[in-house]
Amino acid sequence: MNSKEKEMRRLIQKLETQNDISFEEVKWIHALMGSLIETISKMPLPTSMSDAEELELQNSLSKDYPILALKDWHDAVARKIKAGYSGNFIFTLRLSYGISAFDHYWRPATKALDKYGRFEDRVVSIGVNRIVYSSLPEYVQPLFDFEIYGLRFMESGSAGMFRYPRKIPGTDKTYTLSQVFKKMSLTLIIIGLNFLIKCENVHMYYLIVILCYFLGSSIAQFSLVRLRSKPIAVWTSCLIEALSISV
Repeated sequence: MNSKEKEMRRLIQKLETQNDISFEEVKWIHALMGSLIETISKMPLPTSMSDAEELELQNSLSKDYPILALKDWHDAVARKIKAGYSGNFIFTLRLSYGISAFDHYWRPATKALDKYGRFEDRVVSIGVNRIVYSSLPEYVQPLFDFEIYGLRFMESGSAGMFRYPRKIPGTDKTYTLSQVFKKMSLTLIIIGLNFLIKCENVHMYYLIVILCYFLGSSIAQFSLVRLRSKPIAVWTSCLIEALSISV
């Protein structure tokens, strides 16, 4: 057992007994998975592989990557999500692994995320119109780095982007998008003009554009939050609450 496998086994045990791992440990796993994916992507592999071919590939990679331990990690994550847990460990999940090899090793965790994951863990994309974008703190605006039809978007390849801790430039303080957006949402609801809409797409993850107009307002302030699975009633209820406040 090499040092990487020993570390993965230690982290699996820590997750099982303590229900989470540290942020530094998350970054280590994420970097390890990234290196594995990059290595596989550079190999001339067939589109689909037989079990024998995949086993041969696994054996050839195992001296540098603890593939079976990574599989066991994803299985452990799946169990924790199904049991209702959330935490730093969610950040180790990639929403797209970009390779077909070993896909069935990682799939239990992403399937558990789709079915049992919390709202903030399943956000994969956020779009805001220009009014909301201009209201965002200056250190948040650069995250929305591309524009489509007048909407500014940000996306993430990893789970948990909505509550992923980010540093405020030039300080030791951190923030999450969840904190920023919840604060804006409250402000917009209180003034009764427009509000932050949180909506979900269905299985294929298409963006759904919703425009809301309050009391004859000609400009809608809105945001799109794209998730990986079914809507959650508690978040759609903010729409009902905002409508009742604005009447």
